[in-house]
Amino acid sequence: MHEKQKTYFGVGSVQRVRGILARHRPTHIMLITGRHSYEASGAKKELDILLQHHQVTRWNNFAVNPRKEDIQKGSAIVRSAHCDLIIAVGGGSVIDMGKLINNHLFLPLIALPTTAGTGSEATHFATFYHRKIKYSLAHPRLLPAYAVVDPLFTFNLPSYVAACTGMDALAQGIESYWSTHATAQSRRYAREAIMLAWRFLARAVTNPTPQVRIAMSKAALLAGRAINISKTTVCHAVSYPFTAFFRVPHGHAVAITLSRVLAYNAEHAPTPAAQGAIRSILTFLDARNVREAVCAIDALMDTIGLARRLRDLGMNNKNDINRVVRYVNAERLSHNPSPMDAKTIKALCEQVW
Repeated sequence: MHEKQKTYFGVGSVQRVRGILARHRPTHIMLITGRHSYEASGAKKELDILLQHHQVTRWNNFAVNPRKEDIQKGSAIVRSAHCDLIIAVGGGSVIDMGKLINNHLFLPLIALPTTAGTGSEATHFATFYHRKIKYSLAHPRLLPAYAVVDPLFTFNLPSYVAACTGMDALAQGIESYWSTHATAQSRRYAREAIMLAWRFLARAVTNPTPQVRIAMSKAALLAGRAINISKTTVCHAVSYPFTAFFRVPHGHAVAITLSRVLAYNAEHAPTPAAQGAIRSILTFLDARNVREAVCAIDALMDTIGLARRLRDLGMNNKNDINRVVRYVNAERLSHNPSPMDAKTIKALCEQVW
């Protein structure tokens, strides 16, 4: 589905925005940004020059995890200002906000990520929260018309953000590869995403260099392309209530169960195809067996400073697990190669409590 999208990748690719604007000749641009990342990433410095001759309304007054009321507010601003092009610059939530606002407007949308992980710039779905429940919308028109992935904007990423978003990319690659909706194409994307993230993520947090940042930006883009075809599975399904009720950042929430879900799927994979997918994933992780892969994923989280226990992330009462089970995303859960019911999900959460 990404073929309908123009993608520009590489340091300096932000300059491609100039040509996009010349092509569309917008009269008024809606610029959606993070509250702090826009300046900290260096995006403001570059876009101030590129947008200096255009009328622009910048908006960043929305929750870190987009809410339904935020979408309505942003849509009203676009309409009242008669904007005819949207630029979303930021992490996954910012880009999702641009996609959600544009859902009923059909304007040209340019997505410029400032993190290396979510892959939102390359997907045709977006998520938002309403009354503590995370909803995911999917439609071809949600795919941004343009993805401009300039790794330069990730060079100043704080270590915790690099860790969270990097684990999101790794998990997306792994989940995509074993998803029941995987195709040969999605697996090509997922394979490269996994191998890049596995090789470079620790260094992106502990000793980042331009080469490392560029590799992680590529991993994120490829992981996004992979899940755009296959969608995600258990780790994402369970992560949503972690974020909604305990404010665990998305990538961290996804990572918590990754090693345990890998072990579960390896043990319960019901078909030769699913078993083969697991064996391939072990190879991508340079692991000789499942136990080695589980230990390696846990060790990676320790290295990049991500807590692996729910009780260390605000879930103080084991009874909270029941609430998590109740709000697991059933649609994402259904893509997992090994069926999981409420009892299994509860046992999974207890393993990481």
